[in-house]
Amino acid sequence: MILVLLILGISQGAIDHDYRLSDAALLPEKELRLAEIREVGLTDDFGVTSKELVARTIEHLDVRYGGVEGYLNGIGFGQPERENLKELLSF
Repeated sequence: MILVLLILGISQGAIDHDYRLSDAALLPEKELRLAEIREVGLTDDFGVTSKELVARTIEHLDVRYGGVEGYLNGIGFGQPERENLKELLSF
């Protein structure tokens, strides 16, 4: 989802804020999700959003691919596809 939000031009701060809100919103079902996470062999750390998730994702894209644009170009998701995605998701 981070990638889609970046394609849409949403700021890193707004994406980070949205991800942090997810933890609070999912609190009522946290124990169920943790049970599922444990069942597949992962630790409880996978049940919460890392505070660095958005920043580290962007940093990885920057270092490895020269940024979001470089990554998207590398996987063949060019400007026409990006514009189509933006059009489909705009409201």
